[in-house]
Amino acid sequence: MPRFGWLLLALALGAAAAFAPDRPIGVVEAHALLERADPPVNSQVREPPEVLSLYFSETLERRFSTARVVNQDGERVDEAVEFDDADDALMRVRVRPLQPGYVTVFWENVSTVDGHRISGSYPITILNQDGSVPPGQPSVTGVSIEGEEAKPGRAAVKALLLIAGAALAGAFAFRFVVTPSLPGPEGERARAVMDVRSVYVAAVALALLLLGGLIELALQANNIGRSLTDVIDTRWGERWLWRNALLAIPVATLAYDRLTSRPSELRRWSAGLGLLAAIGYLAITSTVSHAAAGGGAFWATLSDFVHLLAASVWIGLLALLVLLFLWARHGLDRADKYEILAAALQRFSVVATGSLALLLFTGTISAVIEVGRLSDLTDTGYGRSLLIKLILIAPLLIVGAVNAYLLRPRLVLYAEGAGDAGVRSRALATLEAQLGRLVRWELGLAVSVLLVVGVLVQITPTRGQADSGAPPGKYTETNQLSDISATLVIDPKEAGLNTFEVYLTGGVDVVESVRLNFERDNDPETTSRLVLDASNPPTFYVGRGPFLNEGGPWQVTVDMRRTRGSDLAIPFEVRVPEAGGALPQTQRRGGSFDSPVSLSAGSIILLGGSAVIALALVAGSLRQPGLPAGYLGLAMSEVSYRASGMRFRSAWSLVALVVMGTALGLWLGGHVHSRLSPEQATAGNPVATSPESIERGRILFNANCTICHGETGRGDGPLASTLPLPPANLYDHIPYHPDQFFFNVMTNGLSGIMPAFGNSISEEDRWHILNFLRDQFGQPPVAQ
Repeated sequence: MPRFGWLLLALALGAAAAFAPDRPIGVVEAHALLERADPPVNSQVREPPEVLSLYFSETLERRFSTARVVNQDGERVDEAVEFDDADDALMRVRVRPLQPGYVTVFWENVSTVDGHRISGSYPITILNQDGSVPPGQPSVTGVSIEGEEAKPGRAAVKALLLIAGAALAGAFAFRFVVTPSLPGPEGERARAVMDVRSVYVAAVALALLLLGGLIELALQANNIGRSLTDVIDTRWGERWLWRNALLAIPVATLAYDRLTSRPSELRRWSAGLGLLAAIGYLAITSTVSHAAAGGGAFWATLSDFVHLLAASVWIGLLALLVLLFLWARHGLDRADKYEILAAALQRFSVVATGSLALLLFTGTISAVIEVGRLSDLTDTGYGRSLLIKLILIAPLLIVGAVNAYLLRPRLVLYAEGAGDAGVRSRALATLEAQLGRLVRWELGLAVSVLLVVGVLVQITPTRGQADSGAPPGKYTETNQLSDISATLVIDPKEAGLNTFEVYLTGGVDVVESVRLNFERDNDPETTSRLVLDASNPPTFYVGRGPFLNEGGPWQVTVDMRRTRGSDLAIPFEVRVPEAGGALPQTQRRGGSFDSPVSLSAGSIILLGGSAVIALALVAGSLRQPGLPAGYLGLAMSEVSYRASGMRFRSAWSLVALVVMGTALGLWLGGHVHSRLSPEQATAGNPVATSPESIERGRILFNANCTICHGETGRGDGPLASTLPLPPANLYDHIPYHPDQFFFNVMTNGLSGIMPAFGNSISEEDRWHILNFLRDQFGQPPVAQ
């Protein structure tokens, strides 16, 4: 690939790396994952259950799926694992009578759809009869998932199979569609040569498919820890067997073609039979994809198959077209070469245009089905892989458009005799060289896309993410009543044990005590109360307990008893995730022939828009008299002509750079500080730095300062959003100002925003806080 082609590929892969950070905590990407459980994950129940029900996102291979339950002493308490004939994604575990304590459920399964093995665990707490938490602790404190990552070996084999499948389909498609269009006696010779080359390409592709299939089978056996015979006895193994058995047809076709001499028309129909077998191979491949899981599996699988077929035929034809250009360079006379290349390009372009239209429409369908929301494109492994694919497709489409709508039409027109003979001869030679080079670029980028798809198909779509109707994580909300504002913090805001904090501002001097009242879904029978401890009265109160013991909507009321005036009750609406905030909720429900998408306004606009664009692409590419590339070719030629005439004056470019550079310099200059030396920073601090002083400062900081500055010191505390100016990020200030400066700010306050602590925190304690601040925020934060 020429230097510019490598540059395009390097830029695309570099951009791809930018979208591949580590997975955020709490994002689950896997296969037959646990959707929900009864009792819920991480729940606290008073009545010990006799049966645990586990609902998964894909149907299960029963022989390789199981569960075990252990108590806090490590003893197994499960009796039997049962499956439900009415729901192949449901597993039930019968348990012995359970005593109050902590129970951990360990599960593992193999999906019948994609054959992946996945395992995990989660805790349940059996409360005492009075509702109190039993002593001890669970062996697993949270949801655990293993085996959800895309394994490099499987991704590499999948990419190999995709590339080989495309080569097989393209080799037969080239013989069936392209070579019959080559004109004249030289076209007959070119047809014979390219038929032989396509046979060689198909033979290599078949060898790679058989080899890759055997490796895939071995990896699957290793993945589920069973023998090859056991793997073949699964639904995935059955599809693997049928898929590879179909390869016998193209093998027999190629052998018959090489061993016999038949008319060209019979060779063409023989290639058609091989193409049908390749199409069948791709169809069976789609039945073990993620599209085959969940409601609407028929339509989702059909869309996935059409997408795979269109991509395979397009990329496979590109590979044969590259071989044609390489052979024609020296294998054909100049007089006949361009006419043959033009005919091959015209026939290829018809197939490529149809393939691109199908790719656009089916790709949109898959995105609507598999991507839950726009933010998933950057927040999930599947979304980031999809973005990488789109990044690589962008230069691929640009190169393909140049080939199809700029260079090909000119080659066709000149090959048909347009223009002066001398000009035509030079132009044809130039166009041949440009097209030969760009077709190789197009093929290289297309193969890069298949490499990314090899990873993409190993990752569960974002519809398999946690989506329980309530975002997991800490809850922070501020409400106001009368002259008091209350901020409620619940951490981690999930069914089970939580920490509750209440921050009060305003007329708090009359507050005597604070308690929380809990009520689930407006059901009075679920009411409970928690009296909070006064950590820093009258502004900060804290408590802990299992008062949110189930998922769903809760009303939490901050009830304040006051020494003067009437008591106040400030309500908060809290929605607790149904399954602990870490389990996936598949969005595809119903039977195989139900719709796999929810037809919202956004999805209708996307699907309708892509259909219109796909139809316009086909209609605009139809050849018109004097327009080999249709009206789209005319439009692109006009754009290219106007863009080539644009020139940027060097003087204006220099002025723009100077202005931007000056503005940037002024902006940066206003934000540059000089870091103080340790002696400069601590000058005037009478309290020596020591572990005891730093620990004392940490306690005081957490009690008085995190409400605004946050535990991280970045100004992200619970009250930060309520202030007219955001609190300071301590990392941006502590290293650049002395302790004496901050001591004065802490004592006297700052600009009416930060309160004065001179009367509420002793002088020595203020210096302890500064020692903690210097130790904690005196250096840049560690990169995460």
